[in-house]
Order: sequence, then structure tokens, then C-alpha cells
Amino acid sequence: MEGGFVDARLITLHKTTEPQNHKTTKPQNHIPTRPQFQQVSFKDFDNFPFGWADHEDIAMALYDRFGDEFGQGKIYRIRFTDLLEWILEIPNFTGTKEGSTEEHLEQIQAKWVYEWRENQ
Repeated sequence: MEGGFVDARLITLHKTTEPQNHKTTKPQNHIPTRPQFQQVSFKDFDNFPFGWADHEDIAMALYDRFGDEFGQGKIYRIRFTDLLEWILEIPNFTGTKEGSTEEHLEQIQAKWVYEWRENQ
């Protein structure tokens, strides 16, 4: 995890289930216990799936792939057909070609430029 901060959408805990004994009956005043959670380490964040709504994550993946090869002017001149192809090649990207929209691609371009500026 580069940069030192984590997008709050990525911090999810996996719910684990407790074995239940179905033969016992609960008293009527039984208060349910809190579900048990398993912690997720920061190293696992790179393996989380993401989709079309995760513009910043997609932009970061594109910057990781292309680095400074694409500056602001070049990013905004990328054909959407090429951009779409590159996005679909990103590991852990769960979106489909049919799910893409012009708005998503524009937002991704803008976030990619922002990511490029932050690394200059």
C-alpha cells in the first residue's frame, strides 16, 4: 500500500459465523451476541475487487501501470476504446465492457490526471 492512507470503502471486515447448536432453545430474554469479525491486513488491500464506480482505484492502477509515460495532456487525448481496453486488463477489476459509460471513462481520466499530478 503506497502513500500511507487507505480509502475507507476498502476497509471491510469479513464476518465469520459461529457454530450454532440448533438443539438448544434460547431463553426468551436472550440478547443476541455481536457477530465475530476477522481482521484484514493492509497487504490484502491490493487484492480487493473493484468496479466501475471506483474511479480513483482504477486511476491509481493505470498510473501504476504507465507511470509518467502519460502526462496530463496525453491522458486527456487517450481514445476511450484504448482506455476501456486497459481498464478491463487491470487485475481484480470486476466491471464489464457493457457496464462502462462515457461518464465513468471521463471520471477515470480526471482521477488519473490527479494521480499523475500528485506524483510529480
